[in-house]
Parts: sequence; structure tokens; C-alpha cells
Amino acid sequence: MLPELFSIGPLTVHSYGVMLAVAFLLGAWLLRLELRRWHLPEDLADRVAIAGMIGGIAGAKLYFLLVEAPDQFALAPLSMLFSGAGLTFYGGLLGAILLILWVVWRAKVSVVRLADLIGPILVLGYALGRVGCLLSGDGDYGPPTDLPWGISFPEGTVPTTLRVHPTPLYEIILCGIGFAVLWSWLRRKNLPRGMMVGASLVTIGLERFFTEFWRIDSGVLATVMYRANAFGSAEGERTAFRAAVEAHYQYAGLSIAQWISIALFLLGVVILWNRRNAKPAMPPARDKSVSAGTGKPQKSSA
Repeated sequence: MLPELFSIGPLTVHSYGVMLAVAFLLGAWLLRLELRRWHLPEDLADRVAIAGMIGGIAGAKLYFLLVEAPDQFALAPLSMLFSGAGLTFYGGLLGAILLILWVVWRAKVSVVRLADLIGPILVLGYALGRVGCLLSGDGDYGPPTDLPWGISFPEGTVPTTLRVHPTPLYEIILCGIGFAVLWSWLRRKNLPRGMMVGASLVTIGLERFFTEFWRIDSGVLATVMYRANAFGSAEGERTAFRAAVEAHYQYAGLSIAQWISIALFLLGVVILWNRRNAKPAMPPARDKSVSAGTGKPQKSSA
């Protein structure tokens, strides 16, 4: 666990921020390769990455403040709003999708085609984001466990001295497997449009639904831990975890994220079913007169 990598004067570089930057930069590079393969404007990758970053961070923060930690937000709105902690995946996903859709609409590119290209990259980006969560100990872990791979986060953003389920590690492994299947196997097939994004939604939905069983409500945990000054007291921390677990699964025995996961999974299944007999889509033959960077015909030098 390494929440802070290093400091340069008043500037502190956090591991979560670094992994977030790596996710966006790597995602933009992979999307550029895919746009080139499909002979679409490669510079669209940069615009999509910037839109995803801005919309994703804003959406993730707002979801956390309004859904997971409204009490903390009410007590200290400014500090919570500008804190580096508290970013939720589904809020970020919604914010990123909305802003990316606007960028794609402006670029007059097929939304379905671009969604197919982004789907597997999103799964990889999510895995990289969870590396940041694991390093920073930001409360995305699970309840206490006696399993040999349990980890404590005494210096985390949301600290605990108890050994807990390293839920981000579970997600890193599952998303890594999912990305490998999507990128190395399905991507090589000439699938109908929409199939890849459908498979990506199924992957994300399944992964998050099951890992949520080893997860707690980080907002509730942090509130109880700090209000009761429970950090360092095993019994106090266990009380905080019990409150967090109870709050996390209060929606018919499931968490909000699990219900969203079910919706994403079903949406993916519907897309796969509806597109199963559609005509396969293949990258068009390369036109040497088309510039790889802009997708526009090059001017003749003659």
C-alpha cells in the first residue's frame, strides 16, 4: 500500500492519480490503434479520452457525494468536493458516457461502432483504476477476513488495522481476464456491430455483481471510523465495518452497485441477442490516399 508516491515541495503525487492517468493515456493509445484499424479519424481518440476523463471524474465524484457519503458531504461540503478520495465507478461510467456521446455526435461518427471499440478498453481502464484503489487504501476493500491473503491498510485514505478482503485485487484479476478475452479473442472476430459493447457490458456487470459480495460501503465506514475515533481499536473498527456492511446491502439484500450491475448485464444480453444474426462488420480496405491522422484524403503532390 502506497497512497503517496513522492512529494516535490508542496506538490504530492498520489498513487491513485498516477494510475488514473495511466488508464486514460493507455486507453487513448489503444483507441487510436483501433480507430486506425477501422480507418476512422485517429485524433478522435484524444477527444474521447479527455471527455472520458472529465466526465468520468465529475460523475464519479457526484455519485459518491450524493449516494454513498451524503452525511459527510453535508458536514464538510468543500473539503469533500475537492478531496482526492471518493470516486465511484458507476457514477464515473455515466458521466464519461454522457460527455463521450456528445463528442462523438459532434464528430459525426457512428456511436455503435465507437462503443464497440471503447468497450474492452473500458474494462482494462477499470482494472487499472482498481490498482490505484489498492495502493491508496481508499475504502474499496471488503470486511475483515481470516483468509491468508487478507490485507490491512493502516495508512490508507480510509485506514484500518484489521486484515480485510482486498476487493480491488479481486476486481483487477477478473477485469484482467475479461479484457484478455475481449481484446485477444472476440476482437479478432468479424462480429456484427454492437456485439463487442454487449460483451463488454456483460463482463462489467458480472464482475462487479460478484465482487460486491466482498465489499463495504466506504462512505459509511469512513464516517463511523472518524466520528467514533475508532482507528487503532480493533473493536471500534469491527463496529464500523458492521455498520458499513449493513448499509451496503440494504436494498433487498443487495447493494446499489449490484442492482446497476444486473441492469448492465441484462442490457448486454439484450444487445447480444438482438445482434446475433446481423451482418458481420469488417474493417474496410485501406485507401492509401487517406491520412491516418485525420481520416481525410491526402492532397496529391503532383
